[in-house]
Amino acid sequence: MRAVSKSSINSTEDENWARLAGFGLGIGSLYVQEALTYPICIIRRQCQVNHAALKYHLTPFTIFQLIIKIQKTQGMGALWKGWGTSFVFQGIVILTEIGISEVMNVPRDLTSEEKVGIQAILGNQILKCLGLVLTLPFYSASLVDSIQSFQLGENRSLLDFLKDVLYRLAGRYKARGHGRLLPMYQLIAPTLLHSMLRYAMTSLIQNAIIKRSSVKVQNKKPKGDIAVEAGKTYYTQLLAGFLSSLVVDLLLYPLETIVLRLHVQGTRTIIDDTDNGYGVVPLCTNYNGMKDCAQAICREEGASALFKGLGALVVQFVIQACVLKLTKAIFKRLPQSSEGPLAKK
Repeated sequence: MRAVSKSSINSTEDENWARLAGFGLGIGSLYVQEALTYPICIIRRQCQVNHAALKYHLTPFTIFQLIIKIQKTQGMGALWKGWGTSFVFQGIVILTEIGISEVMNVPRDLTSEEKVGIQAILGNQILKCLGLVLTLPFYSASLVDSIQSFQLGENRSLLDFLKDVLYRLAGRYKARGHGRLLPMYQLIAPTLLHSMLRYAMTSLIQNAIIKRSSVKVQNKKPKGDIAVEAGKTYYTQLLAGFLSSLVVDLLLYPLETIVLRLHVQGTRTIIDDTDNGYGVVPLCTNYNGMKDCAQAICREEGASALFKGLGALVVQFVIQACVLKLTKAIFKRLPQSSEGPLAKK
């Protein structure tokens, strides 16, 4: 009895360690992906909002040249602008959604393992919509921080970020003068459309991949090492998230371009010249809404302008794929690591 009890304890410790290691590795992988792809995201956004650009950067080859030129001209910090306020915005979104979830008593996230009804799904969608609307001014201010050129010599702080949020709520940008700033209510519809489409499509694809993978695992049996099973579970979730984002971001890229341009219009933002890699370009547009923006882009820049900076998105997913492959290699070593601590005991 004593030997069986000790074996049971060791098995539980193995399982707990494996799950903790897998979860930690999964979170670490996501963080590394975010850190490595953030500079690429900055370049992509600048390309998308640059209405005067002659180079569209539709392939990844020209993106590397642009990054090198910007880095040489402004330093590495230029590729990390808005990093701090981006985390502040994400934190505000999480806290807002948690608060709404507690008040409305609806789930903040729906996992593929849960059997949920229509009421839970609708409640989750309403929660996401409310959260987005309430945090919309923070998103606009964070976006401006991420594309504002460093060549102006302005050192923006968290206080400047909060001021921009207030200016956006007030319907004007005193810090940058008066421009064709769209009121918040005109930004709600296009932003909601893009965000909810992305959320719904990503969830469907991700859950479909996870369910298909779980069926394959059940059919294969027999069960292997606990760490191997935990590693496969977490890796499958990472892979599903990667593939779903890849498909959805490509499909919704034109809509994202329109949304970004509407948010920065009238903010008097100065971005880097994405044609030459040095110099600056002012954003001076006069769109009346989502439909007018799409028509103006196609008329003045061509339909392919809706995909400006697409090459950066390709680079972004190539980096994520490399990190994912490295994560898979580390997951394969989990069995050896899990046996180590217990073997010594």
